[in-house]
Amino acid sequence: MLRAVGVSNPVWLSIVLGHHERSDGSGYPHGRRDHQVDRLTSLVALADNDAAMVLPRAYRSGTHAHQAMREIFVQRRIRVVGELVQQFVRELGVYPPGAFVAMKNGDHGIVIKRGHHSASAPVVSCFANVHHVPFDAPLIGDTGEASGHAIAAIAPPQTLALPLPAIRGIAR
Repeated sequence: MLRAVGVSNPVWLSIVLGHHERSDGSGYPHGRRDHQVDRLTSLVALADNDAAMVLPRAYRSGTHAHQAMREIFVQRRIRVVGELVQQFVRELGVYPPGAFVAMKNGDHGIVIKRGHHSASAPVVSCFANVHHVPFDAPLIGDTGEASGHAIAAIAPPQTLALPLPAIRGIAR
């Protein structure tokens, strides 16, 4: 399919071909194990696995980003080399970008990037208060700073009173 749209780079073709290989040899197309799969292919496999869990399908809703990250960590020795998973989780953080969160003060927000201080303290864009009333402009804060801007819990998107375009600032 890639060749049909003009992709001819052998590195990319190899990565896409091998991104379903698994560290335990259960993957396809060749059943390669551990270090037989190069790190770039494994990294793309991790990103693909994360996206496959988080994005909804016709037959199921998407998994929450935090749950997907936990599943990737639990399955780390089966899917790819364990230390790469640890680096992946450390880079994206405990609360990965796209995770909906409830703040300790009751505000609702979405994680927009990893924090400067810790993998467990991301930068959050709060879009509504405890009563689900949208803010005029998102309130962006680093949860690792001493401002009291802290996460209380993961919030499933279906519990939010605002439609996704409003959350992302596209419409009200």
